[in-house]
Amino acid sequence: RKYMDYGKRPPLDESKALYEATIAAEGVTTGAGEGTGLSLVDAGLAGAGANSFVSMLAVIHPGEASVDSRDISAFDDGTGEVTVASAFKDGEVAAGVPYKIVTFRFVPAEVAAMAAALGTQATAAATGAVSDVEAAIAYLKELVTGLALDGSAPHSYDYTKATVPGWLHGFHMIRRILFVVPEALADGEPDTVHNVAIKDELDKMGLVITITQADALTYPDYESITLTVLGSPLDGTAWDTDNLEHIKAIFGLPVVCVDADAAVYLKMGTDGVNADTRTVLHAVPNIEASILGAGIDDTAGLAAGANPVADAPGVTFSTLDMSGGLITKVWYAYESVNAHTDVILGEIRKTMPDSTPGKDIDGVDVPGTLAFYGCAYSMNGLNTLGKAVLHLLVEKLLHSSTAGLAVILSGEVGNLAATIGVRATPVAAGAVNNVKKLMAYIKQLVTELIVVDGIVDTLATDTDPLVAGKSQIKATNINLNQGAAAYDLFTGTDEDVIIESLVFRMPNVDISGGTLTSISIQT
Repeated sequence: RKYMDYGKRPPLDESKALYEATIAAEGVTTGAGEGTGLSLVDAGLAGAGANSFVSMLAVIHPGEASVDSRDISAFDDGTGEVTVASAFKDGEVAAGVPYKIVTFRFVPAEVAAMAAALGTQATAAATGAVSDVEAAIAYLKELVTGLALDGSAPHSYDYTKATVPGWLHGFHMIRRILFVVPEALADGEPDTVHNVAIKDELDKMGLVITITQADALTYPDYESITLTVLGSPLDGTAWDTDNLEHIKAIFGLPVVCVDADAAVYLKMGTDGVNADTRTVLHAVPNIEASILGAGIDDTAGLAAGANPVADAPGVTFSTLDMSGGLITKVWYAYESVNAHTDVILGEIRKTMPDSTPGKDIDGVDVPGTLAFYGCAYSMNGLNTLGKAVLHLLVEKLLHSSTAGLAVILSGEVGNLAATIGVRATPVAAGAVNNVKKLMAYIKQLVTELIVVDGIVDTLATDTDPLVAGKSQIKATNINLNQGAAAYDLFTGTDEDVIIESLVFRMPNVDISGGTLTSISIQT
């Protein structure tokens, strides 16, 4: 025998062990089963043990080209009668029918058990299906109390670790932030006062990994990074934006820029020209609805209107023109002195608020959320609020997944608490205003599962040899008394095939003297 490139078949002892683990019993029926086809009988099974074979699958071969299967619901240890959950398609199983009992537990048996306990959608409520409504409500209230959620809005929610959202929030604080600076490092740290100030803020939110722009091209571990922050070139080295090529292309990686050169390379807009000797940024009204407006962790946020972010004139803001018609942007603030109206705080989100993909200046979908905060171009010259805005922007991006999950949990479970109360309150009026409605939902589930049961039965019993997932068996008689290398049993030419097995059933006659010496599979 010649083995194909995809590998050898398992050794015979392993194949035998697998077969024995799969087949619980096989044989030929010794007597007629129940008249409508709800059982088969083999006296040889008697004594196998009470409840043997229950929830397994009975497969019968009532004719040469016929097969049928049903899930087993009961077994009579005294007579060897195997009862199935639904009748075999040809009715009564006579004596002399070959069968196998397969060890796997199947969905039909489990669904049948549920249906027996609950009834179906059309039947009345099963006795005891909901034995104690107050007990059910108590369990729900225990869940609400245990989660400690109250449905609060995201911007006012208490994120202390006394609650599930708090733990989610705290866990995300350990995420890895990649801080890329234009200048060479000094003992592994940024070497300009502005990037030192940026890193000080980032250090409050997680593990910060600082690298130079030259290292960004070869950094080997982007998949472990939660967020990338590009530092300020002010008072230091300018960007060679070719170094940012990999960062630009990584799918799903949020990036925060603090200067127009990097933002322009990322196609967030065009250079809005630096605004010198500034102290104030102007927040647009929609800032109030975001984490940037509300603040978090005792950090002040922005308000609509003028916000002093520097204590004295002399601070330079980097600005970005995001007015391009192809850009889909969310912008929070601008710099308006001397009629200068370019964006100073904005985003192109990977997924915009209307669920459409965010697009850059060329109208191309961005690989991840891109954010710009031009005040941090002069980070060391900002006051507490000016630095806190970068903190809030970074934290918002870090928590875009876990905070969203926390809010959903808080809101949805809060709605549940409003309906049924919490553990200490009595059962809320109308919390379960109609037990039959509750049963209807459960019965609807059972009814749908019964549909699945029917599909499984159809696949198991369909005699069409071309049904997907079914072994395609062709019974035929072949004269193997042929000359060496002179006869092809069959040739697969239409599609790629894998020969899993060839089974030859030899007649119980003397075949000595024939010319058959071997059978091979050729590629």
